[in-house]
Amino acid sequence: MSVRPPQDNDPVHGALWMIAATTCFALMAVFIRMLAGKQTAFDITFWRSVFGTLVMLPFMFRGVKESMFRTRRAGLMSLRAIFTYIAMASYFYAIAEINIVDAVALNATIPLWTILLVVLFLPERVGPRRWAATAIGFAGAMIILRPGFQEIGIASFLALGSAFFYGAAGITVKILSRTEPTARIVFYTNLFLVIIAAAPWALSWNPPQDWQSIGLLIGVGIVGTLAHVCITRAYRVADASFCAPFDFWRLVLVVLAGWLIFDDPGSLWTWVGGVIVFASAVYITRREALAKSAG
Repeated sequence: MSVRPPQDNDPVHGALWMIAATTCFALMAVFIRMLAGKQTAFDITFWRSVFGTLVMLPFMFRGVKESMFRTRRAGLMSLRAIFTYIAMASYFYAIAEINIVDAVALNATIPLWTILLVVLFLPERVGPRRWAATAIGFAGAMIILRPGFQEIGIASFLALGSAFFYGAAGITVKILSRTEPTARIVFYTNLFLVIIAAAPWALSWNPPQDWQSIGLLIGVGIVGTLAHVCITRAYRVADASFCAPFDFWRLVLVVLAGWLIFDDPGSLWTWVGGVIVFASAVYITRREALAKSAG
């Protein structure tokens, strides 16, 4: 999602919207973990996209008189959908295969990858402080992975890789947001995701076998999409530097869920590395917001 200057200075409502967003993201992770063994990452990605598209339809029809469905950036939106599909499928696979807390903490490196991609593809300068914060954040990710001290499976790499592709998708949003409203970007991303995800889903052909799975798949689509809507609302009423720390609430909720629901709250190393990753992400977001206000 793009980060724009807030239209109003309302930190209370900004905090509430961010808490709602991170709660939705945590719920999505829990629902995905509960689907492990019943639905593959390809299945969940497909249904997440289908129900996400349906959730966004009311937002699109509300602006139909303003040609909300008309866009000249279909190519870039398709590219964003490809990046998002790879990111989602990788993240969903990781949540199902490794400790849910590890997967969420590694996925929180998205702002760190975004900094690297901004330098490569956008004409933006990154100062030494943000470079230092990026390096520290990746050090936190290494603490979680602990290479050399434990075996690192493909799911851990996919959790980290999902953050890279989410960062790449974020770069496309930075470009699209110059001409496209948020609702149109989210709607077309979900629509193109349905098209992209349809083939892997059809080839694996694993329809949900019980009502619980159907309910969880619907829940993934609803809370995943609402999370992005809530984040957009939060950035409209409060500064990004104020909103960013609330993303840590997602890790807290996932730890509680891992403990209470899955009897697996994560290790001490996950907490140490997760705190470092989130702290560096908050600092980077704050520096970016200050740079935008200064410019």
